Amino acid sequence: ADEESCRCGGGIKRKTLDATPIHSVCLQSPDEAMESEEGASKLLSEVELSENLQTQRSSPDDDEERESLLQSTNEPEIDKANGDAECTKQTSQSPVTYWTLLRDNRPFCFYLASYTTNHIGEWLTYLSSLTLIHAIHSNNDSSSDDNSSDDVSVAVSYLIVVRLMTNVIMSPIGGVLADGFDRRLLMIGIDLLGAIVAWLFIIAVTYRSIMLIYVATFLQEVLSGLYEPSRSAILPLMTSDDRQMQKATIVTGMVWSAVAAFGSAGGGFLVAWIGTKACFVVDSLTYVVSACFMFYVSEGKWNVSTNDRNSEQSSPKTLKSMLMDLIRYLSASNFAPVVLFKFSVLWLTLDVVSVSFSEQNDADESEVAFRLGLLFGAVGVGCFLGPVVTEQYTKMEVPKTIQEACIASIWVAALGCLLMGIPQVPFWLLCVFTGIRASGVAALWINSSLILQKFCTPDMLGRVCSIDYALALIAESSSATAAGIMEDAFGLPPEQVCLYLGLFGILLSTAWTLFHVAGGGVSSVDKEPTLVSDDTESTVASSENTEDLVCSPLPNQVELNTI
Repeated sequence: ADEESCRCGGGIKRKTLDATPIHSVCLQSPDEAMESEEGASKLLSEVELSENLQTQRSSPDDDEERESLLQSTNEPEIDKANGDAECTKQTSQSPVTYWTLLRDNRPFCFYLASYTTNHIGEWLTYLSSLTLIHAIHSNNDSSSDDNSSDDVSVAVSYLIVVRLMTNVIMSPIGGVLADGFDRRLLMIGIDLLGAIVAWLFIIAVTYRSIMLIYVATFLQEVLSGLYEPSRSAILPLMTSDDRQMQKATIVTGMVWSAVAAFGSAGGGFLVAWIGTKACFVVDSLTYVVSACFMFYVSEGKWNVSTNDRNSEQSSPKTLKSMLMDLIRYLSASNFAPVVLFKFSVLWLTLDVVSVSFSEQNDADESEVAFRLGLLFGAVGVGCFLGPVVTEQYTKMEVPKTIQEACIASIWVAALGCLLMGIPQVPFWLLCVFTGIRASGVAALWINSSLILQKFCTPDMLGRVCSIDYALALIAESSSATAAGIMEDAFGLPPEQVCLYLGLFGILLSTAWTLFHVAGGGVSSVDKEPTLVSDDTESTVASSENTEDLVCSPLPNQVELNTI
């Protein structure tokens, strides 16, 4: 047989079968098969083919029968290779839209429904907690002339710190769990536990205890810290290529924005209408509904850990060893600085300041809830528009454009923060400036997540996302603490707090711009590199000629063949 027609991507191809003697069928030698992309499994199939053909040599006169056997035996392999290549070609040429993503990707639809329901419960709990703290302090200080607004700011700062720092501590553990266990089952189990913890808030309402609010928030955020890495890392497993992953990530961000825009504003009305206790009951039900949606996600490869790692899960050293693997992995990766993007922009989150703005002009409890809902609604609108705008200027095949969008987003967020520092602006204009700031924060969050999802290997993505998430929460909690101190200890109005944080954002934006111009991060990367984690026991064979590569496996269909 012709040597040129003998091999193609580890498979078998022939120019013609009619002129090829049966005993001359081109088979790979054992050494060649061990080096091929398909490995030992392809060698085994070819050995079986050889045995079948040798059996048919006993009747050399029956040419038609031999050719029929040869074609029936090999056509499935040839058709599969050609079919996969054609499928890849058509997929790469056909456009990916939001509609086709939602229409054709059933697991992602259920995931999106679960995420939406879960996020509605989170916003409702957060608004109810803020309103309850304000109501408790107002009742305690109604008969005195003390500065109750200062006490409320401190109490809100404590709440935010409890929410964020608990996530910071638990996120690395959640990342290890996401890389070591089935991510879908983890999300279901944590949702069910969250439904139980939500009832502690009802007890806090009954006893009007701020301390119980902190305890319930702590337990709820422990579960959130364990949940978030699995939620972030399971998304790339539901998509087939970079374009689908980009659309899915943006859709998820749009859902967050829609819930923040309409759910938070509606949540403000709901809290004022049915009360905080009923809102906490609704929050408990959202956890159950979220778990049900994830239950209906189809079975798939949601556990990306290797067999060796699974066998070591009972070892007390597993957590430490997996975190050390993460450090070595990031130190060898050119995209490692990207995990600091969210850390930079989350300094510009102003939840404490938003509460102060809503309390201006001696507003009562219902008016505070309404204004707070409008401000969070402006945040949602900005978060919706930011990623949509940056999508028009980014390309997944050109990572440099994604990093440029991240840096531009920091500039926009800093500008919005400075505009919020203008004194005595109308409340509607304050909402506009809040939306500008939020658009920059959201655009950076989406695009930095895309960089990590694109370049990180599936078995390390959970831990990388946990570090990324933890650093972002450290910045957000530090911002909340700094804003509370500036308002209470130094007596600064919220406008001046926004001004100082905006100037700090300008410094961060300038530093990241210089970093990008100097070629840092992925600014000099033209295509996605192949990175293999040190703790994964697998063999990755690369062909010298790119034409030998027929079809790359989907993220959810990666098979690690030990040869």
